[in-house]
Amino acid sequence: MIRNVNGFYSPHYFDSLLQRDLHEFAAQHTLGAQPWRRLANCASAYFDARTHALQDSAESPPRADDAPHPTLDLHARLLDALGYTPNPHTVFLDDGTPLPLLARLERDGQDWLWILETTLDPDADPLDQPLVDRTTPRNNHHREPTTPRNNSVPAG
Repeated sequence: MIRNVNGFYSPHYFDSLLQRDLHEFAAQHTLGAQPWRRLANCASAYFDARTHALQDSAESPPRADDAPHPTLDLHARLLDALGYTPNPHTVFLDDGTPLPLLARLERDGQDWLWILETTLDPDADPLDQPLVDRTTPRNNHHREPTTPRNNSVPAG
């Protein structure tokens, strides 16, 4: 039962708009659209990338620069599950160090979120992993992690 406390909604809303709004809400929140379900669907991509990473670390021959990076599918799926779109480009830190981003979000004209892509080593700290640079023509170059002189976010 729906109660219209203090007449907050007009009778017109209940008569003609509420049903449409409820259908739209239900369509957006089906089981397939729930974020945890979308993330759960990334499991196979994670285990595929992890297997490749373990094989790479077991003295397998180095991958050609133009070969797809094994984490490409995993990271694309994770971004999609979280509602983000890859938009690779480079930003420069205060000390001039280039930083390859997989995606960057802004709010009110200011940087709000930077998404960095690293290689996958299941046994290592993600913050110590080389960065994957998709802004270069081959889209698979790796950069060693950089340590900027300060940890400040660049202004504007």
